[in-house]
Amino acid sequence: MVADVIHRHLRTQEEPIDILISFDQYGVSAHPNHIACYHGIESVMIQKLFNFEFYALKTVGTFKKYMGYAACAFLYPMDYQLFLFSPWQNWRVLACHTSQFVWFRKLSVLFSRYTFVNSFDRFLQRPEEDENDASTDKSTSSRPKKATHLED
Repeated sequence: MVADVIHRHLRTQEEPIDILISFDQYGVSAHPNHIACYHGIESVMIQKLFNFEFYALKTVGTFKKYMGYAACAFLYPMDYQLFLFSPWQNWRVLACHTSQFVWFRKLSVLFSRYTFVNSFDRFLQRPEEDENDASTDKSTSSRPKKATHLED
């Protein structure tokens, strides 16, 4: 179902979407909706119909998750990183969702690594070439045969 929504959205845009950002297969907090987003994008990538990059927000363990800014000392240099320097901006954004802004989420904004730095795995999706297209040399194609994790 999630894959159908993503597929429909990618297909109906006037301008092609070339970057998708979502959760990894662990959903950061093991939230079923977050995990479903990852698997929906994964299903769309298996179809090999679109040309886009997918950045999956990496789930970290509980200890690293609540180290706040100190978690920067444990970053992997090959990961794609997004650094945020204004935790109050995160506070203001989450405060807009009053039903979600309960006491433990307020603490999370203050102490979570995700407030300060986010690490991503990058995947590249290219449509498969038409097998009947004689003008394309399959042996030298730069397009991967499947969705490719670029860190491998």
